[in-house]
Amino acid sequence: MSYVVQGTGAWFNQRCGKLTASRMKDAIACRKDGKPSADRTNLLKEILAERMTGNVVPHYNTPEMRHGTEQEPFAKAAYETETGSILRPGYFVDHPTIENFGATPDAFLGREAVVEFKCPKTTTHLDWVIDGTV
Repeated sequence: MSYVVQGTGAWFNQRCGKLTASRMKDAIACRKDGKPSADRTNLLKEILAERMTGNVVPHYNTPEMRHGTEQEPFAKAAYETETGSILRPGYFVDHPTIENFGATPDAFLGREAVVEFKCPKTTTHLDWVIDGTV
């Protein structure tokens, strides 16, 4: 599989009209009465629109999401320094048996492992430290 840089037009085209791992929460979301949630309904409409038009539906990136994206290279470098392992860049991978489903790991570690990084805003990280999560 060829590597396409995450966040580029080519990467968005690979994902167009597909359910991705990052949207699974929305895909299974239901209201208390068991009916589909608004997030689920909106996701289905987005996927349908992408399949009908071939155009990616744009999404708003919050300041927290931008922070995470900006900090991710530093987290990867720290991981490599700490472990001595070399990470390979992540790219979109279609699921081998589920049609129109896939994911983009943050990085690959060897042939069998993927790595995900979380770079929360400082106050969230502090909460995790206080709670003993980190």
